[in-house]
Amino acid sequence: MTAASFYTQSIRACHQGDAVARILAAAMQAVDPGNSVQRYIQRIGNALQIGEQSYRLDNFRQIRILGIGKAAEGMAVALSALLAGFSYQGLLVPKHAPSQNLPGFVALPGGHPVPDEQSLIAGERALQLVSDLSEDDLLICLVSGGGSALMAAPLPGITLADMQALTSLMLQCGARIDEINT
Repeated sequence: MTAASFYTQSIRACHQGDAVARILAAAMQAVDPGNSVQRYIQRIGNALQIGEQSYRLDNFRQIRILGIGKAAEGMAVALSALLAGFSYQGLLVPKHAPSQNLPGFVALPGGHPVPDEQSLIAGERALQLVSDLSEDDLLICLVSGGGSALMAAPLPGITLADMQALTSLMLQCGARIDEINT
């Protein structure tokens, strides 16, 4: 995103409009999900370097990716570029349907901020995605905000209606996200 993207009529009229536009562009680039993935994950030959840990991609039987949250699409686009040439299977659970086709991924948008039936379907599909993994496989999880509502799994004795009612009540009384997740 460039500074020119932020030149609205009011920013153009501001005597420090150029500085404001540059600051906004820099802030957006700093929090861009794809840029974040590229900052922390590098591809070196046939290995993914994530922090201090190196993962030789050709040593794994299968590669699976689980992306949940509002930034799932942007993170998945960046990661798929890093995995070019390797086969993988991915599940994205974003808030909205992806704006582009992402080969290798199934996208199942869930409900947010209150979980819905789609959230339960996404939770079930996530469990299926990881159910047959072993130590010979690589699972990469891309997690961002909203995931706790977008993907849900029922607990014994707690229905979707119960989860929805409780989440709605907590939101109405101003509960913080950590309180809602608890």
